[in-house]
Amino acid sequence: MTTNKIERKNTKRIIKKLIRELDNSPLNPFIKHYYLSLKEDQISSNREAVIDKIKYNNKLINQLKREISNNYFCDIHKKIINEYIEDLEYQNGTSKEIIKFLDIRIQENLYQKKQKKFNKIFKKNSKLSETT
Repeated sequence: MTTNKIERKNTKRIIKKLIRELDNSPLNPFIKHYYLSLKEDQISSNREAVIDKIKYNNKLINQLKREISNNYFCDIHKKIINEYIEDLEYQNGTSKEIIKFLDIRIQENLYQKKQKKFNKIFKKNSKLSETT
């Protein structure tokens, strides 16, 4: 087996593995559908937006925790703020899963490009061998 055929076979195997990882993601099916429908050029910008959201949430969480520790709030307000902090932390967890999902999409796109390249080479080599 030639190197190109082996590499082509490995690329196909990797693409199948990446697709399984996408299917096994714990994300909500609607979220998966949205991120699967993104075009290649939209994936990176969406990934950056999600990272920015995590950074913003972390700043907000830290600020709220500082404010609570200064005892400016009554117990009822502290409870509400703590619930809000928990919600932000949950959103960050979901956002991290989205980043993993988008990273897999990026890898999948890279391997699909590689697969297309191998297919072109394979077809070209097949045509050459037919003519000889």
